[in-house]
Amino acid sequence: MKMLKILSDRSGYSVIEVLIVAGVISLTAVMSGMLTSKFFMSRAIDDITQNITSTVQVAKMKSARQGVEYRAVFARCSTPLDTSDPDCPVCNTYDDYVAGDGTMTFTIERGDSNKGSTTWCVESTQTKKITDQMDMNLTGMSENDPYRLGFNPR
Repeated sequence: MKMLKILSDRSGYSVIEVLIVAGVISLTAVMSGMLTSKFFMSRAIDDITQNITSTVQVAKMKSARQGVEYRAVFARCSTPLDTSDPDCPVCNTYDDYVAGDGTMTFTIERGDSNKGSTTWCVESTQTKKITDQMDMNLTGMSENDPYRLGFNPR
């Protein structure tokens, strides 16, 4: 009977119990936050990779189908498009991508012949936001034209 009285007088939680529960909740929140940020970073990288791949594939398919040169450009048009010919808007100057830009632009251009085009018409362009942890590195490509991948219809 005396033991029952001692147990029934105790109510609530001790400070140590509350601190342990708060610590477990905090640890769980921190771990889930880290996993979530890694998941979203992975998704952002997958999204950019998919955009690069699809841009290159579309340029390649259009070249084969239409019998003229196409190229995929991974750079931002630094001047307004020259629309003097409404059927062929032209970007005269591109700014190459540099680390820390925060966006990446994907452009598909159509040439004016099947080999050695002199005029490149902008067919489509899109700009995607990238995170600070991402960097585009195209090593081994020509320095004077680093972000243009061309396709001949052959």
